Amino acid sequence: MTQLRATVDAHIHYSFEPENASTWASRWLVLDISMPTITRPLRRLIISSFDKENLRTMAAVKKYAEAHAGDAHDD
Repeated sequence: MTQLRATVDAHIHYSFEPENASTWASRWLVLDISMPTITRPLRRLIISSFDKENLRTMAAVKKYAEAHAGDAHDD
């Protein structure tokens, strides 16, 4: 049996924009998964991993931003 192969091409963009007295954070994900038909049921696991990492990353960004909210000063 030959080795099963999958190709995952991921482009993730985070954007942080000032909005009133806070910051608007957004994320775009372009995910292209190429894999043999026999392994397609694993596709949902790959997508789920990206979803979990997004939640972890955004929670870490929020925690950091809240901890440093008073650090920025207007000159």
